[in-house]
Amino acid sequence: MQSTDKNILESAVTVDEDFSFCFCCNSEECSLACCHGHAIALNPYEVLRIKEYLKLSCEELEEEYLLSLYDESGLPLLMLDRDPCPFLKHRRCSIYPARPLACRLFPLGKVCNGEAKTVFMKDCDCSGIGKGRRLTLREYIAEQCAGEYIEMWERWVSFVDTVARAKLSRKPMKQVFLKILLYNFDFQPKVAKPHATLEEQFLARLIAAEELISGIGSEAE
Repeated sequence: MQSTDKNILESAVTVDEDFSFCFCCNSEECSLACCHGHAIALNPYEVLRIKEYLKLSCEELEEEYLLSLYDESGLPLLMLDRDPCPFLKHRRCSIYPARPLACRLFPLGKVCNGEAKTVFMKDCDCSGIGKGRRLTLREYIAEQCAGEYIEMWERWVSFVDTVARAKLSRKPMKQVFLKILLYNFDFQPKVAKPHATLEEQFLARLIAAEELISGIGSEAE
């Protein structure tokens, strides 16, 4: 990308559901702007979708494709490096049906700086912007099958706020257990009902993680 990710976000404009734009993804002329740039954090729901699509264990997925770290609040994160994206094969996305929300929404994006909002990255180096059919944000979300991803992202943002208040960075053992609870879908705690959907599995784990964090807060009192 010619512009840095920071500059692109700084020049992005906040949009609502009635916002409309023209965009056409043409793999032959594509600059692959959406596949290069800073690493993006995957929430557990996105990790689960990719895991199920590739039929890999969580350990295999993390070792082969993802970066593991803890943010300053102590939240465990799995990052997808995009220098370039490891799922880019022969100029095409090899996990397209299970691609993360950031990829589904491009050249739009979801950000949360105090409040969740949708932005249009008008200055990114993408040859498809301004071409093709004109769609509203609502229509584009439906076309990209991003509705459930957005619902899960909004729930994840709420959870991240809970973690930030819990000061997990001072409790390394709790951090490790929280990572297992959130991201290791090969480990099946009794948090979801049998035959639960992927969305139900994710939400059940978030509830269990919130209970864990609540217990941490009680220990500190």
